[in-house]
Amino acid sequence: MPPKITSITPDQVRKLCQLAKIKLSPEEEMSFSKDLSKILDYFSQIDKVIVSGFNTEPDPKESVYTNSLREDEPVQCPSDDILKSVPVKKGRFVRGPKMS
Repeated sequence: MPPKITSITPDQVRKLCQLAKIKLSPEEEMSFSKDLSKILDYFSQIDKVIVSGFNTEPDPKESVYTNSLREDEPVQCPSDDILKSVPVKKGRFVRGPKMS
Protein backbone atom coordinates (compact mmCIF):
# COMPACT_ATOMS: atom_id res chain seq x y z
CA MET A 1 0.00 0.00 0.00
CA PRO A 2 1.47 3.40 -0.98
CA PRO A 3 2.16 5.93 1.76
CA LYS A 4 -0.70 8.28 2.54
CA ILE A 5 -0.21 11.87 1.41
CA THR A 6 -1.83 14.33 3.78
CA SER A 7 -0.94 17.57 2.05
CA ILE A 8 0.25 18.90 -1.28
CA THR A 9 3.13 21.36 -1.28
CA PRO A 10 3.48 24.27 -3.72
CA ASP A 11 6.47 22.41 -5.21
CA GLN A 12 4.23 19.44 -5.97
CA VAL A 13 1.67 21.79 -7.52
CA ARG A 14 4.43 23.24 -9.72
CA LYS A 15 5.38 19.71 -10.81
CA LEU A 16 1.73 18.95 -11.64
CA CYS A 17 1.52 22.19 -13.62
CA GLN A 18 4.64 21.23 -15.53
CA LEU A 19 3.18 17.82 -16.37
CA ALA A 20 -0.16 19.36 -17.36
CA LYS A 21 1.64 22.11 -19.32
CA ILE A 22 -0.20 24.92 -17.56
CA LYS A 23 1.13 28.02 -15.84
CA LEU A 24 -0.05 29.29 -12.49
CA SER A 25 0.91 32.38 -10.55
CA PRO A 26 2.53 31.87 -7.12
CA GLU A 27 -0.78 32.88 -5.51
CA GLU A 28 -2.65 30.28 -7.56
CA GLU A 29 -0.07 27.65 -6.64
CA MET A 30 -0.66 28.34 -2.94
CA SER A 31 -4.44 28.27 -3.45
CA PHE A 32 -4.28 24.97 -5.35
CA SER A 33 -1.98 23.54 -2.70
CA LYS A 34 -4.53 24.31 0.01
CA ASP A 35 -7.48 23.08 -2.08
CA LEU A 36 -5.79 19.80 -3.04
CA SER A 37 -4.80 19.22 0.58
CA LYS A 38 -8.45 19.65 1.62
CA ILE A 39 -9.50 17.14 -1.02
CA LEU A 40 -6.96 14.63 0.32
CA ASP A 41 -8.34 15.21 3.82
CA TYR A 42 -11.80 14.26 2.58
CA PHE A 43 -10.41 11.07 1.05
CA SER A 44 -8.63 10.21 4.29
CA GLN A 45 -12.02 10.43 6.03
CA ILE A 46 -13.42 7.93 3.54
CA ASP A 47 -10.48 5.61 4.30
CA LYS A 48 -11.49 5.60 7.98
CA VAL A 49 -14.97 4.19 7.28
CA ILE A 50 -15.30 0.67 8.65
CA VAL A 51 -16.86 -1.64 6.11
CA SER A 52 -16.39 -4.97 7.87
CA GLY A 53 -19.46 -7.15 7.79
CA PHE A 54 -20.39 -5.94 4.31
CA ASN A 55 -19.78 -7.89 1.17
CA THR A 56 -17.98 -5.39 -1.04
CA GLU A 57 -17.68 -7.77 -3.98
CA PRO A 58 -20.47 -7.44 -6.57
CA ASP A 59 -22.66 -10.48 -7.08
CA PRO A 60 -23.09 -11.09 -10.81
CA LYS A 61 -26.41 -12.86 -10.16
CA GLU A 62 -27.85 -9.69 -8.64
CA SER A 63 -26.80 -7.45 -11.48
CA VAL A 64 -29.41 -4.95 -12.60
CA TYR A 65 -27.90 -4.94 -16.05
CA THR A 66 -29.05 -7.41 -18.64
CA ASN A 67 -27.83 -8.20 -22.10
CA SER A 68 -29.63 -5.62 -24.19
CA LEU A 69 -27.95 -6.54 -27.46
CA ARG A 70 -30.08 -7.89 -30.23
CA GLU A 71 -29.27 -11.00 -32.19
CA ASP A 72 -27.48 -10.45 -35.48
CA GLU A 73 -29.71 -10.99 -38.46
CA PRO A 74 -28.39 -11.11 -42.01
CA VAL A 75 -29.74 -8.36 -44.24
CA GLN A 76 -29.76 -8.53 -48.01
CA CYS A 77 -27.61 -5.72 -49.42
CA PRO A 78 -29.12 -4.03 -52.47
CA SER A 79 -25.78 -3.79 -54.29
CA ASP A 80 -27.31 -2.77 -57.61
CA ASP A 81 -29.00 0.23 -55.98
CA ILE A 82 -25.73 1.20 -54.29
CA LEU A 83 -23.77 0.93 -57.54
CA LYS A 84 -26.25 3.25 -59.27
CA SER A 85 -25.19 6.11 -56.98
CA VAL A 86 -21.41 5.63 -57.47
CA PRO A 87 -19.91 8.13 -59.94
CA VAL A 88 -16.99 5.98 -61.21
CA LYS A 89 -17.20 2.19 -61.40
CA LYS A 90 -15.92 -0.68 -63.47
CA GLY A 91 -18.29 -3.60 -63.59
CA ARG A 92 -19.27 -4.32 -59.99
CA PHE A 93 -16.20 -2.53 -58.56
CA VAL A 94 -16.09 1.02 -57.29
CA ARG A 95 -13.20 3.22 -58.31
CA GLY A 96 -11.92 5.54 -55.62
CA PRO A 97 -9.24 8.24 -55.52
CA LYS A 98 -5.57 7.23 -55.68
CA MET A 99 -3.88 6.77 -52.32
CA SER A 100 -0.45 8.29 -51.86
